[in-house]
Amino acid sequence: MNVDLEAPVGMSFFQRIIGTFLSPRAVFEDIATRPTWLPVLIFICISNLVFSLLTISKTKEFIQIAMQAQMQTAPGSADFMAIAVKTATISAVAGAALSAVIFCLFAAGLLKLCNMFSGEPTPYRQFFAVSVYAYLPMLIASVLVCILISLTPAANLDEVSTSLYLLFPPGTKGFAAGLARQIDPFYLWTVLLISMGGAVISRGKVKTYAMFMFGLWAILAVASAFLTQMGG
Repeated sequence: MNVDLEAPVGMSFFQRIIGTFLSPRAVFEDIATRPTWLPVLIFICISNLVFSLLTISKTKEFIQIAMQAQMQTAPGSADFMAIAVKTATISAVAGAALSAVIFCLFAAGLLKLCNMFSGEPTPYRQFFAVSVYAYLPMLIASVLVCILISLTPAANLDEVSTSLYLLFPPGTKGFAAGLARQIDPFYLWTVLLISMGGAVISRGKVKTYAMFMFGLWAILAVASAFLTQMGG
């Protein structure tokens, strides 16, 4: 049996995670040859679930306060309120655990769309793997949010954010505040990694992928700010 002693050894699970923050290009080049993603996706989902469970009491209290304000509780509606709060709380926890999966599926689809016009044809699976690893900076945001929630009264949980909204006084409404909510350094970090990874594995230009991804983000951010302003 002939053994190729010169064959490169792929990165380990932990090397990929650490490398995503310190040397992302090397990680994406490794993904190009071995597009594995399941272990890190499980790690991300479990982490998000743990963060959600750590703050579940505050989340449940906030949901109850919000529902009471909207429904103007009438006699006989206590049972319905309890069921609604329980359902919303379970949905919030499940959403936290699965949000990364949905995000990565969507991001990989956008990379595949951009790949139709830039770089060599690349399988969707590789773009999905890139999106999973690019999601890792969002875990830092989840840790910070978990800490902020523990320090914030339940009635004010809608003010918790890792975005530029932190620069505004609590309760600020309007287009500027709504747009600031969309400008999250950790989210933008993830978008940058997605753009870089898409370019690396398809042998395209980072600039092309970045213009595509950040352009879509800008459109969605402005649209969301307008909708927030109209709703406020």
